[in-house]
Amino acid sequence: MKITAYLLILVIMALLILFDFRNIAVSTGFFHLNNSYTTVILPMVITVAFACGLIAGVLYSLIAAIDAKKTSFSQSRRVEKMSVDKDSAEMKIQTLEAKIQTLEVALDKALSDR
Repeated sequence: MKITAYLLILVIMALLILFDFRNIAVSTGFFHLNNSYTTVILPMVITVAFACGLIAGVLYSLIAAIDAKKTSFSQSRRVEKMSVDKDSAEMKIQTLEAKIQTLEVALDKALSDR
């Protein structure tokens, strides 16, 4: 899946570069808030917009990966704690069963001595 995503990004970048070189002479204008007019090369605007989107996507993916890792770590800790609690409960049960058997033997001995 990762390889497909990387190849898709490379294809999109190649198409963007091809589009930029074919339309290098095209320019567009922008009006600013103070009513000034600026002419900018269109492929440059497209490339900057693509780069910003790519950076935002990478940052979002990193944040999601870090969050997933934290969730996985907390889940594994919870499962480990449950396993330890289960083992501890089993040990308590075995100890109590041993005590009960000891008390039963003592009771039988006391009743037989009467």
